[in-house]
Amino acid sequence: MSLSSGPSATATENQLLRKTLMKDLYTRISMKSEQVVWNQLRRHPQEVQRARDLTVEEMLASQHERYGLGRSVVRYSQKQVSPLTWPGDDAGTQGAVCKSHVCLDVLVSSLGGSPNASKLMFTTLPLQHEPYRRLWQRFCRLEKWLELAARPSSEECPEEADLLAHEVDDISALRQRMELVQKELWSSLPVDFEDEHLEVRPSQLGVEAGLGLFATKALPANQLVVHYGGNIHTLKSSMKLQDQEYVMRLGQTASAVDELADGSLYVDAGPHLAVKGRYINDCRCSALMHDFDAYVASRVRNGTPLLPGSLDSYNLQLVCCPEKHVAELFTTRDVEEGEELFFDYGHRYWDDRLATGAVCKVLRKQIPIEYQ
Repeated sequence: MSLSSGPSATATENQLLRKTLMKDLYTRISMKSEQVVWNQLRRHPQEVQRARDLTVEEMLASQHERYGLGRSVVRYSQKQVSPLTWPGDDAGTQGAVCKSHVCLDVLVSSLGGSPNASKLMFTTLPLQHEPYRRLWQRFCRLEKWLELAARPSSEECPEEADLLAHEVDDISALRQRMELVQKELWSSLPVDFEDEHLEVRPSQLGVEAGLGLFATKALPANQLVVHYGGNIHTLKSSMKLQDQEYVMRLGQTASAVDELADGSLYVDAGPHLAVKGRYINDCRCSALMHDFDAYVASRVRNGTPLLPGSLDSYNLQLVCCPEKHVAELFTTRDVEEGEELFFDYGHRYWDDRLATGAVCKVLRKQIPIEYQ
């Protein structure tokens, strides 16, 4: 069974999804919170069962068919997850199967078929930059100290000798030190790029979309095009940001338990105007904030567009790499010179923004009484 194959959604399925999304949107509006995220599959248990019935081979085949990639690397994670969890519904994730409470992450890497597949858009990745790496290790020790009360030794943290001199931890001073180190970490981000094949100019989607990213030369399929990098955050520090427009969840690293109390990394490309990945648009953005029916038509259930051809414009696939502190964007097909680049922001991104956009003012009057 392939996630990306199968007939278009029937009228009944379309109507069901529209009803579900309408109820979801009303809940978001009434609670006045962009943080309310409902799992779409929780309201479609039959889709959960289909996902759980997939074999490893079927999942790999679906990834090949959907993205046209050279090969995939499968990584098993024995962490306990809900059988109703579908990580692939998150923005920017490749997809996962919850089978017998074992999470199977399908990660795209080692792409074959292109001589330029290994070319990095960051000449030096953040953690390969020695000053950045040292500051990151220092920040992790401070984070662990503050959140888990795991007091380090003076040999482990010679830079914090003044804080270690106190028999009782000074929480306020420790928090200030951690924030200072985090700012130093951000300022040490390497900014040397190899992206001459990309150009930032007004998007073809219109004025509302702002700037977009275009290819200045033809790009083959399966090529690493650009990195999405920036200020690295924990969940707690990311929630303090006033502007979260460019914040992306990278996920957990292999040593997340030892690194950070919450385990997840987030990257904010907002302050870094030189990071060209921040200018890539979702090709659905021009209509979704004003037309709820267009939004429903653009939704993807189980990898299948509700309307045939609704996702044809996507030419990039996002692969989150928390162990590198960046996300990588690969071409999913051949890209022509002058073509604008697009990738799917994910349903949750649009769910949150739809509830605060112009369309919600109209929908307040249209939402059926049974949802109120």
